[in-house]
Amino acid sequence: MKNGITPEDLTKSYREGFDEGFAAASPEITKTAYAAVILALRQEFGFGRERCRRALIAVNNHIINTLDSIDAIDKVYKEVGLVLKLNDPLEPVQDDD
Repeated sequence: MKNGITPEDLTKSYREGFDEGFAAASPEITKTAYAAVILALRQEFGFGRERCRRALIAVNNHIINTLDSIDAIDKVYKEVGLVLKLNDPLEPVQDDD
């Protein structure tokens, strides 16, 4: 304890700051990811407006209905054979070897 500040106070302040930062950043990160999906579908695969809209609605439904990111990652591996290693800056999506 120093100057009346306890370790619990520090933990609480850290958690509050983290939560506020997460809440502020999440919408912008989500918008960027959704825009990237649409741009990839359009530029790389020639999707038009309606196909992009339907694909993004499907993506959104998967996000909303996924209870746990581990479950989603496991499902991608089992159904598609892709491994998601999003901490890998060079190859975040890898084939199952």
